[in-house]
Parts: sequence; structure tokens; C-alpha cells
Amino acid sequence: MDAPAGNGTADGDMRKKIMAIQMDKTLTDAQKARKRQELMAGKWMVAQAADDSSDEDEDAGAKHKGKAAAANGKETTIFDETLKCAMCMELCNRPITAPCQHNFCLGCFNKWVAQGKKTCPTCRHPFPAKWAANPRINTALTSAIRMAKLGERPAAARAVARINDKDRPDEAFTTDRAVRAGRANAASGRIMVTVPGDHFGPIPPEADPRGLGVRVGEHWKDRLDCRQWGAHFPHVAGIAGQSGQGAQSVVLSGGYEDDRDEGEWFLYTGSGGRDLSGNKRVTSVQSFDQTFEKMNKALLMSCQKGLPVRVVRSAKEKRSAYAPGEDQPVRYDGIYRIARAYRKPGAQGKLVCRYLFIRCDNEPAPWSSEDTGDQPWDVDLPAEALTEIKAAKGTVCEMGAKPWWDWDEKKKEWGWARPAPVSTRSNADPSASPKKLRRKASEHERALRDFMCKLCKCVLTEPLSTPCGHHFCKPCLAKKFEGLGEADDRAVNAGRTMRVRKVVKPCPACKADIAEFLAHGQVNRGMIEVIAKLQAAARKAQADAAALEAGGAAAGEDDDAAATNDAEAEAEAEAELEAAVEGAGGGPAPTGEGAGIAADPADEGAAGPSEPREPAAAAPAQSTAPAAAPDSVAGASVEEMAALAADFPEFDGALLAGMVEDQGGDIAEVRAGLRRMRNQTAAAERKAKRAAGTAAVKDAKPKEPMPRPAARGRPAKKAKKAAEGGTSGKGTEDAANRALYASVRDMEAQARLEAEAVRRAVERAALEQRLNAAAAEVLRRQGRLSQFRAAVGWNAEELAQWAAAAAQKEEDAAALAAYQRQDEARVRDLSMALERRDAAIQAAGERFAERNAALRDARTELDTRARELASEEDAHRQVETRIAALERGVARQRSAYRAQQAALAAALDDIERLKNTLEAASDGLAAERSAAGHAQQQHASAEAQQARSD
Repeated sequence: MDAPAGNGTADGDMRKKIMAIQMDKTLTDAQKARKRQELMAGKWMVAQAADDSSDEDEDAGAKHKGKAAAANGKETTIFDETLKCAMCMELCNRPITAPCQHNFCLGCFNKWVAQGKKTCPTCRHPFPAKWAANPRINTALTSAIRMAKLGERPAAARAVARINDKDRPDEAFTTDRAVRAGRANAASGRIMVTVPGDHFGPIPPEADPRGLGVRVGEHWKDRLDCRQWGAHFPHVAGIAGQSGQGAQSVVLSGGYEDDRDEGEWFLYTGSGGRDLSGNKRVTSVQSFDQTFEKMNKALLMSCQKGLPVRVVRSAKEKRSAYAPGEDQPVRYDGIYRIARAYRKPGAQGKLVCRYLFIRCDNEPAPWSSEDTGDQPWDVDLPAEALTEIKAAKGTVCEMGAKPWWDWDEKKKEWGWARPAPVSTRSNADPSASPKKLRRKASEHERALRDFMCKLCKCVLTEPLSTPCGHHFCKPCLAKKFEGLGEADDRAVNAGRTMRVRKVVKPCPACKADIAEFLAHGQVNRGMIEVIAKLQAAARKAQADAAALEAGGAAAGEDDDAAATNDAEAEAEAEAELEAAVEGAGGGPAPTGEGAGIAADPADEGAAGPSEPREPAAAAPAQSTAPAAAPDSVAGASVEEMAALAADFPEFDGALLAGMVEDQGGDIAEVRAGLRRMRNQTAAAERKAKRAAGTAAVKDAKPKEPMPRPAARGRPAKKAKKAAEGGTSGKGTEDAANRALYASVRDMEAQARLEAEAVRRAVERAALEQRLNAAAAEVLRRQGRLSQFRAAVGWNAEELAQWAAAAAQKEEDAAALAAYQRQDEARVRDLSMALERRDAAIQAAGERFAERNAALRDARTELDTRARELASEEDAHRQVETRIAALERGVARQRSAYRAQQAALAAALDDIERLKNTLEAASDGLAAERSAAGHAQQQHASAEAQQARSD
């Protein structure tokens, strides 16, 4: 059998997984965010169950740890992560506060020290050995944690991962149950604003964690993100509202072809008129007429009351020049009012509900070049709209003469002319009531008493938790030990210096030395957050109670009217009873002065409660003495007590003071109780009057012997049948039967009257007892007042002095109240300024983190580029080395080439000289040949001549 696991196990497993993801250096930031989102969406539970089912050696009691933790989880209400132990990451159990002002569980701390660890796991500050040996439990934090805890949720029928709004991611996400990828089946992220779903008007800065509010022109990437910031909560429907309250916002997304958008005004088509039966989800065919019901009725109510409507435009609207572009898919365009509501035939021939929206926002529109908001619409309605309104079918509804959202001539801005509608959403406490809320506020205030400074007796500011377990304001301790140093330099007359002595700084509560702690004491930030949240919760509970009590006067008037109606109904019943008595007695009821007086002294108690009520009737006359308006009691001012005594003069002043003190100064609760007492007294008096009249009638009625009842069975049935007109043979027997039936009926009526008289007598006796007790209490208090007056010897002069002193006290109280209100307003403004500054600091921190991330990315890229450049430089050096070697080879080749060129030149010279020699030889040879030829010619001529001569 599976052993159920607690919420601590599940949360611990989730935190361990998150820490493992954060420490995984192989994942990028995007992958880490995706894995964290899967964990928050519940996929880790499925993975845990799968791993457990596949591991056969694992203990069976831990197989479904995640599911059991999800089914049996616990929640905290206001402290969240403020009081979590830094060791086990759970809400502190038996919390202790270290000198470094961090909080831990006592058990976790003992285990930590037993492991030989002597430093704080949060700030690494060493623990003092004396304190670590005997840590003190912080009782103030213990009471605060006890208040924060809630009961266990009942186990679900099946394991379903339900995610609270505070645990959702900042953006829309998908779970393992999503059918489609992307944002088609995405779940909404965490709601960022603190306004309820039926909030009217703009989103104020105090509801925005950024401290800015949702501004005109702010845009989101889709409707899911728009929902998170409260501009329009439904992520599919185009109208957000309630038919009995009004519409809060609409979206212009091009869903109806009849829409017409002109920026500062537009004509909007209502919802409905399309057949979405079966599995159809979207259709553009208008199949039947629209009617003023559901969301259309909500828009109609906003028109009649003049309520503000937030308008969001979507980039899906392609026909409007004022729709945002694709870079701003969903944009908030400000506040509009509905000037007219009517029905007319649409483009497809069916009747559609039409609404004329006119802008009335203090901020300029996104498309406007002006730097101011809208001015009141003093001119007539647009001509195009008037033309369409003339073609309307049926009644044209106009905005009321006194709209709730209107132009303020003094402030020159738009705002609430009447108090904004109160939210009907009771998300926190469905059974919330002023009394319960005030009790809750008193619980928070009682918890704040544990966070009181021992010196100034006020709530801690800049708290310091000493090692001895006491809490003080840091400025108070600094003021107490002002002028004392860390050590005392002692000197003697002889010039010798003695050893330096440590200055002892005893704790103001237990005299333990805290000098070493004060030397490096840090403010307890966790306690500051706890105190701030307790104060905020108390203020919120008081404000909610006051808001609910605002309808108390009207409710009281309704109660008085209901009591009057009850009195009239009882008077009618009394008249019917008297008529029945007259019919039963056979004659009219006695009238006159003696009608209500008993015949003998024994019946004086039944004659009526007039005599016992005389002391109570005299009490109001006595309660009008000056003591009816006591001084301020238990937080109630003199003016409130005087107004209470004036509104309820029939109650004694001491009684009023006691009731106010019992209720802890809650004047509204006392008023409600006194109003109930007054109604109960009036009702008791009416019952007593009716009882007195009944007794008088009974005493005045002649007593006759009771007739003998008829026997059971057939005679009674025959008598009844005869009385109802049954047939009988004898007239005498019929008359006897009718008389017998009449006597039986008279006896039954008399028995009922006697039972009613007995009941009224018992009620009268109880009332008389209460009245006698009240009269005795009044007499006792008057006697005590007389004794007190006699003891102090009051006279007229002393009374005048007391009255003057009381008046002065009232003036002082009023002045103090005014100063206190001014201080509270100043503190509230400073708190809001601090919250805005914290929000700005947080935003700056986020921007700084983003810049650091970007810087880290840039550094990584620079490192990569540096490595690439280093490799390129190495290659460059190798190339240069090769180039130098090649240059040296080229130089050698050039030298060889020059040598070869020189050798070639020498060879050319030799060739030239040889050529010249050959030419000279050729010339000589030619000359010799020429000479030889000439000689040969001469020889031939000589031989020829000789031959001739021969």
C-alpha cells in the first residue's frame, strides 16, 4: 500500500530538480527555462511516476510521491518565501534567528552544526560558538508562522496537477495534456495584477507590481498575455462582463462584419446569433436574431449606468485604420463609455445588438498626436451613428443622466462620479463578513504585538534579533548605547596605561552582553517583510470590512422595514385570531378599558406585561443622563461614543461603553448588535401585547361545560357525513348529528386556543423574567452611580469643570486623530513611494541581469573571435616563415641567375670576339680567294694570251 507523502517532500523534490537544472552547465539559459517550465507544469510528476514504476528495487511507499504530495499539499497565505528555512527550503519549524539575521529550523540548524559546519549557509558568516551551542527559538516568528498555515486539502479522486496562480510561470505555457503545439492549447500564465475579474475602470498603479498601472498603448503578443495584465480577462470571448453587473472590457478583433471603427468612437456588435451547436466552434453565418441577454445585457447595463469599459484592439481587425500592426498584436486603447444601445438589421438580415462607444480617457490615444486625454463630448453624436440609430428596431437605450464615470470640472479629468461598483468575486473567503474580517484584522494586530520593541513599545522598525532571543529597533539600541565605545582606555596618574577593558553593553531585557553582536549587527530583512505583510493584511482586512459595512446602514434600514412588515403580518394574524375567538365564544370580544384587566387577583399575571415593563420603560429616561455619552473606550473616539448614545438613547451609557470595550472598539459591530436588540425588544413587545389580548379575551369569555366528545369510529363519521350534507331518513337525527359535529369543531378550536395561550404564557413569562433582570441591572447600575456621585460629592461647578475637561479632551482627541490620519497618509504615501522604488530597483536589476547576460554572450563571442584570431595569427606566422624561406631561395636563385648571367655575358663576349675573329678570318680568306681568283684570271689570261701568241 502506498504511503502518502507530505507537501514538504514534493516541494523538496521540485526544488532539488530546479537546483539540478540550474547547476547543469551543459544547458543553455533557454533550455533551463524550458525545463523549469515543464517542472512547474507538472511533467515532473509524470516522469517521477514513470521512473518509480520502472525501478523494481525502489521502496513501494515512495512510488507515487509526487501524486500524493500534489493531493495532500499545504499552502501558506501571506508569507510565501519570506520565512523559508535556507537549509531545507521549507517553512521554518521552530524558527531560530542567527546573529546574521537569517532564519532556520532548529532541527536543521542542529544537523548543520553536527556536521561540523560553523558558517551561515546564506551569507557564510561564522556562527558565534556560544550562540551555536544554545540557540533560542524566535517566538515572534513562531506565532506568525502558526497564523500563516492552512489546513490540508482533501485528496483528489485522481492525480491532477493543479497549479495555483502564484506558482504559474510569467508567460503562457503548455502541459503534457496539450493536444496542439504552440499556444493553441496553452494555459494562462500568472495573473500579474491584483484586481478581481469584475474590476471596472482602468488598472490602477497600486494593483500593478510595477507600480505603473496598465497604460494606454501598452501591447502584448497575444490575448493570453493581455489576460495576465487584466486589460481583458477572457482569452477567447470578446466581451468581459456579467449580465447583472455590467461589462468591464471588450476586444475589437474583426469578428463581425457590421463593426465600424473610427478611433475616438466606434459601433460595436454584440455577441450571439450564430449556430454553434455540435462541434462547431467558429462560424460567420448569422442564423438568428441577437437579444439583450448574457453579455449583451452586460453591455446594456454599462450603457444605462455610464460605466467605464476598457477597450482592446487586435491586429486581426483588418478593416480599421486604428487597429495595431503585426508588431503590436494586442493593444490597450483606454476607457470608453457606451452612449447608445439598440438593435438593427445586420449585414446578413438578422437583428444584431449595436453599441455606440465614445472614448473618455485621461491619456491620449495611441494614434493621437495630442499630449492630453479626451475632452467631454459636447457636440451631437456622429452623423454616421445617428443615421444608423434612426434605422434601429425597437427602443434605443441612452446613457443615464448621472453616469458613474464622468468628467470632473474641478479636476479637469475623467473619473468616478460615484463609488466604483464593489467586486462580487470572493476568491479569498466566500463567507467573508465585516465581523470575520475585523476578527482577522485583530488577529494580525495581535500577531504584531509579538513584534514589539522592548524599548519604544512600538512595532519594530529596522528590527534586530539579539542572540539572547529578544527583538529591538536598531535606532532604539543605537540611542540607548549612544556615546559608548567598543573598549575603555584606562590610564593612571603615574603615566602607566592599564590593560584595555571591553565595554559591556547589556541587553535591555535580560542583561546579557550584546556588545559583540552590536559591532556587526545586521537588520533582519525577513522580519521586516513579515511585519510589512502583517500590517498590509490588517489594513486590507479593515478596509474590506469597512467596504462591506458601507452597506450596513442600508441593510439596517432593510431590517427595520422587514420588521415593520413582520409587525403588520403579525397584526393581521392577530386580527384573524381574534375573529376566531369571537366565533368560538359565540359573541364579540369585550371592548373598553376593562377589556384587558383580569377578574380576580390570581389572573394578574395573565392580564399583560404592562407592570413588569415599567422599570424597563423608565430606564431610557434615566439613561439620558450625562453618563450616556462616556469618554473614548477601547479605541472608540468621543465623537463616536456620543453619536452612538444619540442613536440609541434607550440604552444606558455604561452599557454602551461595556459593549464597545467587549468588541475592541468596533463601533459598527456594536451598532449592529444594538439594532438587533432593538428589533428583538419591539418584537417581544408585540408578542406580549398579543398575549395580553388573548388572555383578556379568554378571561372575558363565559365558561361553559365542555361537551362530551363523540365516540371514535362510526358515530363521528356519521356526524361528519351528516354535517357535509349526507342523506338521512330522519330530520331529528340529522339535526342532532349537525349539533354534535359543531360541538366537536368548537372543542377542537378551543383546544387550539388553549394550547396557543399556554405557549404565549410561557413566552410572556420568559420575557417578564428578562425584563425584570434588565430592570434589576438598571437599578443596580443606578445605585452604583448614586453611590459614586455621593462618594465624590459632585456639584454643579465640578460638573462644569468636568464638562470643560471633557470638551478639551475631545478637542485634543480630534487633533490627535487628525495628526494620526495625516501621519498615516504620509506613511501610506511613503510606503507607495518605497514600493515604486523597489519596483524600479527590481526592474533595474532585471535590466542589469539582462545586460550582464548580453555582456556574457558578447564576452563568449569575443573569446571565440580571439581564439579564431590567434589561430589565424599562427597560420599567418607559418605563412610568413614559408615566405621568408621562399625569399631566401629566390635570393639564392637570383644570385645563381646573376652568376649565370655574368657567365653568359662572358660567353657572349667570347662568342663576339670569336665572331669578330671569324669575320676577320673570313674577310682575309675572301681577300685571299679574291686574290687567288685574280691571280687565276691573270694566269688564265696569260695562258690565253700565250696560246694566242702560239
